Amino acid sequence: MITDKSIPFKQKMRMRIEEIGVLKECSRLIVHNDRMCEFVKRLGINTPMTVLGIFDYLISPSENGVTVEALARERSREIPKSVIIAGNLDEHKSGYIYEIPDSVSAELYGVNYKENNKKNLHYNGSFPSDELPYELCNGFGLVWDGPECDACTGAYGEYLRYNNPHKTSLYLASCIPIIIWDKAALAEFVEKNGVGFTVSSLGEIPDKLNALTEEEYGKMYRNVEGVSKKLLKGEFLRSALSKAQQEDCKL
Repeated sequence: MITDKSIPFKQKMRMRIEEIGVLKECSRLIVHNDRMCEFVKRLGINTPMTVLGIFDYLISPSENGVTVEALARERSREIPKSVIIAGNLDEHKSGYIYEIPDSVSAELYGVNYKENNKKNLHYNGSFPSDELPYELCNGFGLVWDGPECDACTGAYGEYLRYNNPHKTSLYLASCIPIIIWDKAALAEFVEKNGVGFTVSSLGEIPDKLNALTEEEYGKMYRNVEGVSKKLLKGEFLRSALSKAQQEDCKL
């Protein structure tokens, strides 16, 4: 974000001159979430805004006719004891991966993975976004960024306080529950909809997974299924566009 000390001064100035100027000229903005709405207002942008909530995630049908829902139901028979990390595995964005506690078993999917000797990391390759949901194994989708395991830090970690990571939608559309940093903007969405749990440090994950009962997980999985259906149909964007149209009519 513009206030982050890790962003070069010239880049901040470009953002202020170019990007903020463009946003002020818009008739309406659709912003990720309430926190982003508040942040944009603090930048002096008074353009009317509508909150999206979370990104939708459209998935193409598989060639063999297997559905994401069927694969998810098969996975859901057991409470996951590992986390899934999908996306850019580069050290600059996801350096925490290479420092993750040995007690946390992680299934990795994505580009720029750096081979290492950590026994708890299992790399499964990289896949196109519409194929990846059919490749994911059983686990909790981890939403975390930055170089550290005790908090999300750096420019990427700080951005989690405001944005809607696309990987969150990937996991939920694939009927995979979420583990997310408790300071992330989407932490409220995860808790409100009962689709996962939050942690302040990755070291908390093993105890929370071990404490999860079959009844709790069953309820969580049903909630994930409900959100997944909405994401796959594009309902969050449809709702935001409808709301924006209604609000514009009142102006």
